[in-house]
Amino acid sequence: MGGTAAEADRTLFVGNLDPKVTEELIFELFHQVVVAARRALYSVG
Repeated sequence: MGGTAAEADRTLFVGNLDPKVTEELIFELFHQVVVAARRALYSVG
């Protein structure tokens, strides 16, 4: 699944987070979601 420049430029705003939530934690959580979604797409396709 090749990425395009358009995919890299997408932005998602997340609000109402606990002040203890770090940028690193958000990055790791979303990284796991992307990996899982790609695996699901590969298994279907």
